[in-house]
Amino acid sequence: MRKPLKIESMRVALFLKQDKKEGVENTGKVVVFTVKENKVVGVENDTVDMDKSGHLSLWALTKKINEIYIPVINDSIEKLFLSLGIRLKSYEELAEDQLFKNYIVC
Repeated sequence: MRKPLKIESMRVALFLKQDKKEGVENTGKVVVFTVKENKVVGVENDTVDMDKSGHLSLWALTKKINEIYIPVINDSIEKLFLSLGIRLKSYEELAEDQLFKNYIVC
């Protein structure tokens, strides 16, 4: 008898746009969605030190993030996250995502 497939949840981080203020630490506000069977089953708010990609990658690994939506993607950051098994996506892709397009206002 075959065991049913265990459907794993996926964790998706959405980095919120914010204005940089001079003399203020560069921390980013993040909403983390836990998705299972194409439904959002959990939401968390967090902040992340954005000054170094090492801090961001350590945060993503610790939080078991599978996918990150960010405003701008550069090649070196994308390569780093791909090597960690984390997909980066742009805000434009967020608007096309069947699950998340219901949550955003354009």
